[in-house]
Amino acid sequence: METIHTIEKRNTEKKTAVAVGYFDGMHIGHRELMRQMLECAEKRNLLPTILTFDMRSLRATGKGKHDLFPREHTLRLAEQMGVQLYAELSFEDIRNMEPDQFASRVLSGQFLNADVVFCGTDFRYGKDRAGSVENLLEEGRKNNFEVCPVESVTLDGEVVSTTRIKDYIRRGEIGKANGMLGAPYSLSGEVIHGNHLAHGLGFPTANLLFPKDILAPPKGVYLAEVLVGDKKYRGITNIGTRPTITEDVDSTAETHILDFDEDIYGKRITLLFYDFIRPEQRFQSKEELVKVVQSNIEQARNTDFSRFAI
Repeated sequence: METIHTIEKRNTEKKTAVAVGYFDGMHIGHRELMRQMLECAEKRNLLPTILTFDMRSLRATGKGKHDLFPREHTLRLAEQMGVQLYAELSFEDIRNMEPDQFASRVLSGQFLNADVVFCGTDFRYGKDRAGSVENLLEEGRKNNFEVCPVESVTLDGEVVSTTRIKDYIRRGEIGKANGMLGAPYSLSGEVIHGNHLAHGLGFPTANLLFPKDILAPPKGVYLAEVLVGDKKYRGITNIGTRPTITEDVDSTAETHILDFDEDIYGKRITLLFYDFIRPEQRFQSKEELVKVVQSNIEQARNTDFSRFAI
């Protein structure tokens, strides 16, 4: 998959089918839009393309919001789905474009050379979000590309959206978030050293840092699966500041992996979150803490994970 990050002249001999939007999470609504774009690209012999936006400059001003997943997550899923061109433009490069400029300079011409553009029915673009789908339909007629608005997907009577998924995660309703994502909410990263206190209590943990620009669930303990290489294990993950043991306020995801005893410091693992077990709490003693953690481990061991099938 080719990736580009600046508006530049390209070899545009082959026209594109473009899915445009901010695909944070690549939820089931995004995937339906992708499905239609990819199907069209195959039928018309077009280059399947994503056009999305890098919002890091906006976050640097304090105005940007947390994402569900790192950008690499979207890249990986896009490539797996069959996207061949991934154009991610800096928000700074397009924020002051008028809607007609966005259509003529970005979507058509010597950059993407779109034959057809797929977007959500609520898509906004251009300076001050002035462009609507209706504007884009008109610009398409002017610039010789078709526009295909894709209706929102609903699940259990609710419109699927990144905003709604974030609301579920903020409330610890991981199952509902997973349903809309079409996959488990997850966190990937390199295992780091902690203070090794959990190991001393008999519960060694694999610790991941939670990136500051990624939305974290509420502090507490979660039922999880852990991907280590090509193997999957059950686990319990604590997100929080470990108030019983230390006043250290650095948030981490600390996972006790069941039936696992390998040195994985410095290795990359992935946590798959399935259910909220209990909130973070302060215990009166380490003995009380050990008793509760043992109970959480047994819960993970005895849970039928097939009930979380998405």
